[in-house]
Amino acid sequence: MENPPRIIYLQNQKTENYAFYNAWLWKVIDDPKNECCHVIFVTKDEIEIEKKDDFFDAVSFIKNTLCKDNIGSDGCEEITRQEFDDFFALTVSKINMLSKI
Repeated sequence: MENPPRIIYLQNQKTENYAFYNAWLWKVIDDPKNECCHVIFVTKDEIEIEKKDDFFDAVSFIKNTLCKDNIGSDGCEEITRQEFDDFFALTVSKINMLSKI
């Protein structure tokens, strides 16, 4: 029996007392069968999907580079699947609405 894939959900943390903040969320999915991982990046306006070589390198890059270099962000925190899915659904809804115009 195969083990379920490792999945982590991340969000950049808002810097305290800083007015400017854009939420960035990631879903990182390990795919050991194909020796890679998939990263879904979501903002309020866009969704990007990337294929990376290593699950742990991808998570480390998000936590130590992307979250720390984002204006208004103070590191990264792990979130629940439900929090990610709710934000993802809002972004998809907005994209769908704009595509009808």
